[in-house]
Amino acid sequence: YSVHIEVNRLIMKTVQLARLAKDKLPPELRVETYFDFNQHPFEHQALFTGDDVRSVTDVIPRIADYAEKWLSSKMGAVGAKAKILGPEELDCNTAGDFKVVLEPGALFQPANVFGAVGAGRKVHTIYIAEGAVVFGANIYLDEGDIFIGAGTRVEPDAGIKGPAVIGKENQIRQGAYFRGKLVIGDSGVYRGELKNVVAMNQVHLPHPGYAGDSLFGWYSHFGNQATAANFSLFGRVTVKIPIGDTKYDVGYIKMGVVLGDESEIGCNGVFHPGVLVGKGTKIYALASIRNGVYRADKIIKYSPEKKSLIEVVDRVER
Repeated sequence: YSVHIEVNRLIMKTVQLARLAKDKLPPELRVETYFDFNQHPFEHQALFTGDDVRSVTDVIPRIADYAEKWLSSKMGAVGAKAKILGPEELDCNTAGDFKVVLEPGALFQPANVFGAVGAGRKVHTIYIAEGAVVFGANIYLDEGDIFIGAGTRVEPDAGIKGPAVIGKENQIRQGAYFRGKLVIGDSGVYRGELKNVVAMNQVHLPHPGYAGDSLFGWYSHFGNQATAANFSLFGRVTVKIPIGDTKYDVGYIKMGVVLGDESEIGCNGVFHPGVLVGKGTKIYALASIRNGVYRADKIIKYSPEKKSLIEVVDRVER
């Protein structure tokens, strides 16, 4: 069940999360409610810690800055065996200036690469780690660096914009569109459109769909055409998450979904802006999930015979 109460939505009090003391934060907004880094370590879990991260929602505005700093450090530590190439050394369509770093055994044969154009523009780099393959893809380096981890395969017609950190042994399938501000873990499968997203290890978004301004826990999954809406139909209003008799204002206008470890949504499911789903919860196909918090280990069903359209029951086993 959702922890908010529908009938009281309009009379709830509103609390600004930025003004809330950390010890007053409800458990429904804490990082550990959704992600277990002890059981499922994540290379970039530092993004979820620190004095400036109190609520799990605080992570979303930090993604771009974290990715840029991580990439800058990586680009400054190129190994002696790596090759460094410029646009003139590639056999593909290129525009602008950029650099390519190739570790031994890496393959970089994209369809198009777009780099810095115009005076004073910063020149960015794509770093292809050992054994990674980028073939027939469209690469955009005009706004940030890109790192492709060892063994990752990027298929033809995929599009990747920087800044983007992509880990090891991922499948980036034909048709994927990575719009930048991304931190992707290891051993995942992707085909949809992503923007300003953190996806931990073994995340599966293997079909067409969209997620913006979202966090994906270990082994979480989107079915075909699943979507995380991230912007209100009613204009530039900040996202407010209802919990009990209170709405918690996150302080920014774009937020998709926080999908906890091992949680899933089926085909054609839709998250409204500002949804938090606990660990192990399974959402059936066609469900339209209103903003709020949904607890761990639940089954959420589309039930048209019920007035609310949504039925939430306990999982028998996990």
